[in-house]
Amino acid sequence: MGKSSRIDRIKDKTEKVKELFSLRTKDEDGPTSSSATQQAQESRNSHSPSVLLPWSNTSPNTATLGDDDEYQNTPIGELWNLAYKKLQQEDGPLIEEYEARLRGSVTAALGSALAAEENKGRWMNVMLRCKMEEVQKNICKFLFRSSEVQPAKVAQPILGVVKLANDFITTALASNPYASLAWAGVSALLSLFMNPIDQAAYLAKGLEYISLLIVQGRMREDLYHRRYEARQSDDQSSAVSHVLYKVSLEKLYRQILKFQATCYCYYANDGATRLARDLVGRYNWVGLMKQIQRQEHQMGAINQAWSDEQYNEECAAAEKRHKETIHSLMTSGADISSLRRAVEEANAKQEHRDFYRWLCDVDPSDMYNAARIRHEAGTSEWFIEGEAFESWMSNPRSLLWLHGKAGSGKSVLSSSVIKFLQSKHKDDATIATAYYYFSFSDVKKQERDAMLASLIKQICCCRPNMPDSIARLRKHKDQDMRPATEELQEALIATLRGFSKVHIIIDALDECPELGGRREDLMKTLRYILNAAPDNLHVMCTSRKEADIYAEIESHLSDPMRIEFDLSSYMHREAIKRDIGQYIDSTLADVNYKSWSDVIKKKVKEILIERSDGM
Repeated sequence: MGKSSRIDRIKDKTEKVKELFSLRTKDEDGPTSSSATQQAQESRNSHSPSVLLPWSNTSPNTATLGDDDEYQNTPIGELWNLAYKKLQQEDGPLIEEYEARLRGSVTAALGSALAAEENKGRWMNVMLRCKMEEVQKNICKFLFRSSEVQPAKVAQPILGVVKLANDFITTALASNPYASLAWAGVSALLSLFMNPIDQAAYLAKGLEYISLLIVQGRMREDLYHRRYEARQSDDQSSAVSHVLYKVSLEKLYRQILKFQATCYCYYANDGATRLARDLVGRYNWVGLMKQIQRQEHQMGAINQAWSDEQYNEECAAAEKRHKETIHSLMTSGADISSLRRAVEEANAKQEHRDFYRWLCDVDPSDMYNAARIRHEAGTSEWFIEGEAFESWMSNPRSLLWLHGKAGSGKSVLSSSVIKFLQSKHKDDATIATAYYYFSFSDVKKQERDAMLASLIKQICCCRPNMPDSIARLRKHKDQDMRPATEELQEALIATLRGFSKVHIIIDALDECPELGGRREDLMKTLRYILNAAPDNLHVMCTSRKEADIYAEIESHLSDPMRIEFDLSSYMHREAIKRDIGQYIDSTLADVNYKSWSDVIKKKVKEILIERSDGM
């Protein structure tokens, strides 16, 4: 009874799938019938990756449901190879151009070797490894490249695809070699992103979409093996659905390969040729993507009839892994070791060193080092471990304004912050920290442009490349002139791109003189930086609470990510007293006070703390 019910259910599901695939509409790109729409909508809500592009309500291509020896005799694990052969038969000129351009993109020796290789699986396996080595070598420059496109729109999907391709090479290539036909196309398209390309955001999203379909294809192959090949069922209804399963999956594979080949051939042309082909409508990106989406939803309908608990769990796990990967990569950035090497190579260039020396000759480290000398071990920890500092580090576009009276320890606190950040992130090349100290006693450290130039120099020395806006400043060097403030401001914002985090600490705003409007100019620049700040920027400023500084910074404090920290506040007095006490203890422990009794030392400490007034 149980077996009969199971067979009836299989037959029922098979008939429904056949009905879906046989439905037609008057216009292939028009709406589907209500029955087909309902079935496809159900499949859309089941196992398709969550990042798939929006589904267009189009009628599916009719699948061949009759006996087809080619499909019957092709193992499910070789379906990518069959799809490639069918695409070659369907559009020979496209594949011929695609293979020729792939060979032309590698060394002459490797290109010749590939031309002599008849096995397409091995051919694409070599190409996959070659292209991924190229991508890994240049991924840091891609992340740090100046672009008008918001980095997350391109970087996020591309980093995710790089991880998926590398995972295939390291874990799945041996057991699923024919899938290298698909992953080679992915790697070839990835290599295009190492240089600026048109429609980058659209292509990146499309590449992520098809990469996830390739990953899901492996799960579908495993599902087929469990449900049919491993059981060797002779049930006729199952046999019909198994042919349909292969036909639909192969057509999906073929559409993916066609999209890859078409995209690569298009972008391998120069700009003028691409424009000419655009004018004649040679490449219909929307149409190609719709064909993939249509075939995917046909496959999704079959998955409803075939899926088991293991398949459902694998799909859910793959989706979760991809989301976690994206979050991790966008937080930590590219491979740290390759980034560090690229930064070292950039800084080793004599032309870069000469340029940075011309850009800024002010050294803020002497002020930092002086503050570190005054710092006593164990002090400042209450601030770094506090809620305000933690919020500043973790929230995007954050500002922390620390103010207090003269001599309250602001510069020592800022030096502790710099030291903490440098130590915490010393092994993470995706995080940069830059600082600047204004000073009453040094005229060169009272200029707004000196601050901008110093910050640019420090951050650029953490980059693997020089942004275009920085390189354009060279014209001023060649003419023995200085850049305008507006150029420096724009250049500073440009240097921030690519890092996962950039910390900027500006100490003693109040030591920039009001004379000649210099303080007012500094406030304007601070306003520009805070308004233009990308999500990865975290700015900390210290000063006395002077009226003009307060008036400017107050306007930014309405944002909950921007915090005011008053050192003179009652709630911080005890912590400051403890720091003062530690400093006094350290001083009295010196050999010069060896003759003092403990009673005298205790009394001196109490009097000094009482009269210190937080200073």
